[in-house]
Amino acid sequence: MGVKDDGYLVHLFVKEDRKLKFYPAHHKTSVVQKVRQKLRGEMIDLDFPPVFNNESRKGIVGRAVESGAIINQGNVRTDSDYIPFSDDVNSQLAVPIKHKNNIIGVINIEHNKLNAFDREDEENLNTLALYISIAQKNADLYAEIRQRAGQYEVI
Repeated sequence: MGVKDDGYLVHLFVKEDRKLKFYPAHHKTSVVQKVRQKLRGEMIDLDFPPVFNNESRKGIVGRAVESGAIINQGNVRTDSDYIPFSDDVNSQLAVPIKHKNNIIGVINIEHNKLNAFDREDEENLNTLALYISIAQKNADLYAEIRQRAGQYEVI
């Protein structure tokens, strides 16, 4: 169960207060079910993280949220924060999505090869995170305009 065909698993985590909501972007139902089972749902609570092997762990994604930094872990087995969702995963790249000086989510990619990601991968994923942030800003502006337009209709 896990990374087999192309070697990649892709997930999006969206921050809601002090929790991270899991959105799978991968077609393997068995992997998605395993992640949800380990999370006991679809959320990672940063204040009360899941316990694995008697250790409380926020995961590499949680660390990216709290630090605001890109985390490129070439060997997840050496990272004490790693939450093992799949036995096949060896590398992980977690890139925070920032909006209005806040972390609003994380794009997370895992791979079955050791040291699978390089600086170019970090830059490309960071650019994608920037585009997601711009889309979020545009959505916020649109919602604000609609709200104001609704106020003027009442008058």
